Amino acid sequence: MRRFFFSLLLFLAPLLASCTKEKQVYIVYYGEHKGDKALYEIEDHHYSYLQSVKESAEDAKSSLLYSYKHSINGFAAELTADEASRLKGLKGVVSVFKSDPRKYKTHTTRSWEFVGLKDDEVSGFRGDDRYQNLDVNDHFRVGRKFLKTAKHGDGVIVGVIDNGVWPESRSFSDKGMGPIPESWKGICQTGVAFNSSHCNRKIIGARYYARGYERYYGPFNTEANQDFLSPRDADGHGSHTSSTAVGRQVNGVSVFGGIAMGTASGGASLARLAVYKACWAVPNADKSNGNTCFDEDLLAAFDDAITDGVHVISISIGTAVPQPYLNS
Repeated sequence: MRRFFFSLLLFLAPLLASCTKEKQVYIVYYGEHKGDKALYEIEDHHYSYLQSVKESAEDAKSSLLYSYKHSINGFAAELTADEASRLKGLKGVVSVFKSDPRKYKTHTTRSWEFVGLKDDEVSGFRGDDRYQNLDVNDHFRVGRKFLKTAKHGDGVIVGVIDNGVWPESRSFSDKGMGPIPESWKGICQTGVAFNSSHCNRKIIGARYYARGYERYYGPFNTEANQDFLSPRDADGHGSHTSSTAVGRQVNGVSVFGGIAMGTASGGASLARLAVYKACWAVPNADKSNGNTCFDEDLLAAFDDAITDGVHVISISIGTAVPQPYLNS
């Protein structure tokens, strides 16, 4: 029996050693901070911590994916389990947690009608009489004058963190819109099938984040991924959520060639849209499985959205399976 356990130990030892050397992305969190340091100072601070557990300065630099300034006080880096454990024991580190590639996926929100945000009247006729929308089934009414009072979001910048946007949609037309707000500090990041002309006075900014995604799945492969390495939406989810939030009023639309003919509009049709693509198609998987979103990419999107000057962040993302409250 003793010989059996000794043989089993010899068999398991290399496997256990390989597990401790396998690299994965971890989020390192320092806790509360003032946020008054420049980004290069923050990065230098993060490098110093990484160099204390890495074999060389080059290894430390190549392992760092993101340094966060606004979303959380911390960074994302590729670490072994041993390196993560050692970092967790360093002074100033509050927690170190592993990025879970299967934890988050895109979800879809209900329409504004569900919460009672509709215009006062419906553009419809019964015979020769224009009729009022009586909202007989609206149990979540917040006031029929709300949208007009809020000027349909005019002057507000909404950042949507999702899987991109289809800029050619009429929901994102800038016709009749004024200049971009002076407070805006963002950019229009170009990429595959997305150039600077796809941003306008409606879509005032666009970015994408794939470092965590590529560290897990490998270099981006258009055929396998069925996606665009750019802010462009490949399956319609991000365009749907963006248009639900801030889509322009588009008359005469329907589904399946004539069903439910009417006017499509977002809740804040005059608000500006900033796109942050942090969710991607799972390689070699059916599109019906939806998109996956990595912790580190999502946090980077939050960080930039805050820096860029958005007023509201909309994110239709949830866990793939229910999570215990204390683990959420």
